[in-house]
Amino acid sequence: MNVNCYITYGERPGIRSHADPHDVLAAQVHGAKRWLGYGPAQPGLADETPDSATRPVVWEDTPSIGSVLYLPAGEIHAALPVERPSVHLTFGMKPKEAGPA
Repeated sequence: MNVNCYITYGERPGIRSHADPHDVLAAQVHGAKRWLGYGPAQPGLADETPDSATRPVVWEDTPSIGSVLYLPAGEIHAALPVERPSVHLTFGMKPKEAGPA
């Protein structure tokens, strides 16, 4: 599992829309972000997914402080700051590799 901390002070997102190759739990720690989901990425596209600008938003949420948002692997998403500064932690969960039987 990997943990990242994202702090946003301005009006623009810190990272453009993208899809992660692993499941993510995003925990809102301070302020607020509005999350937009565009559905799953097309197989074979790079991690940075610029096609979200032309895709419709299929879900959105603004988690409160202490809330956790689940993002399945491959889900194109963006986090837009609403209440600044905004801080969230992401927990990247890679599937456990199968060992010898």
